[in-house]
Amino acid sequence: MLSKELQQGKAAEHFVCFALLSAGYEAFLAPQGAPFDVVVVTTGARLVRVQVRSTSKLITTKKNKRPHYRFGMRCAKRGDRTVSVDGCDVVAFVALDTRSVGYVPIAQLTSKHHGGMVQAIDFYAGTPPKHDTRGRLYVN
Repeated sequence: MLSKELQQGKAAEHFVCFALLSAGYEAFLAPQGAPFDVVVVTTGARLVRVQVRSTSKLITTKKNKRPHYRFGMRCAKRGDRTVSVDGCDVVAFVALDTRSVGYVPIAQLTSKHHGGMVQAIDFYAGTPPKHDTRGRLYVN
């Protein structure tokens, strides 16, 4: 039987396929072991590789009391590698509690300070704050 985290990840991958198919795109799950989770066929038969990241609920932290979704960008069992710019074109962020998904091009997820891939990304719920509350950027 799959662990809770693996089941959550599989559910998110299937949800992304459902959302894309519902929007009129041709989408299918990638083979096991590929550096991406979903393949989308766009107009002109262009293939877009999608990496799916998921979370199950809003969180708050000691430093940041605003409710937010935190998505880790690390892969593998031990989290010893991050999502790669070469491995996918788009990252789909899935909030399973609200069954919502957002898409971000992989190029927008590199750190402006170090050039590496961010290790975690937060999405806030509710109205935007009056000041920047992002806290630290996690980079390689």
